[in-house]
Amino acid sequence: MAYFVLPSLHTVLIARRYAPEAPKSIPLKEKFTSSINIGFEEERESFSSSRVL
Repeated sequence: MAYFVLPSLHTVLIARRYAPEAPKSIPLKEKFTSSINIGFEEERESFSSSRVL
């Protein structure tokens, strides 16, 4: 249960950070999937940059 709550909370924070002015008409599922994709991109970028260092 906690494993499911934490990632969803993380995606909500990411969605708020990247799209604070997001229109309310966007379906919740679409909003979550796009925020998850953004989160994966961010993780990949930070991972590759840390490997360079």
